[in-house]
Amino acid sequence: MVDPIATAALNDSGSVTLRGYEYQTHVAAQAVLEMLADEAVRHVTCEHIEDVIIARSDGQAKGGLFWEFQQIKTREVATPWAFRDVLAKRPLQSLWRTYGTLKDQGLSYRLTAAVEGFLDPADALVTALAHGEGADNEHCMERVTAHLKADAKEVSAFLGLIRIQELPRSVFIGVK
Repeated sequence: MVDPIATAALNDSGSVTLRGYEYQTHVAAQAVLEMLADEAVRHVTCEHIEDVIIARSDGQAKGGLFWEFQQIKTREVATPWAFRDVLAKRPLQSLWRTYGTLKDQGLSYRLTAAVEGFLDPADALVTALAHGEGADNEHCMERVTAHLKADAKEVSAFLGLIRIQELPRSVFIGVK
């Protein structure tokens, strides 16, 4: 008799999905630890609107809180993230939906594509997105507008809220 656990799965997408969730949990745990250390983090929510939502105290922000909505993206390869990779993994689509939900709610917030690994420093488009300057880069604006199939004026406002954050590779935070 063959042990079914030792049998190769025809479709192992569940393991890949679980690894992504486990990575997200590690990312959220960092914010929870900040909150427990009595730092500026006041609230952490997972899997509601975005993968992770962090609220930080900010006296300048509306309501005293600044919200960060994070879309977490992992991948198996260790090569740097280029603009085309960010488009292919689709965090901007999710963040675009979030923007549509939040834009008229009067919140102070940022939309973050948090990616496992590092960004390609030679890629001007991904660098512009990372620093919240995507709307100022004509080629980035054109590509994202086409990618989202949206109005350029709305995409410009959206890109002003977008940041890309580099996160440690999963092997460095205990995710296998």
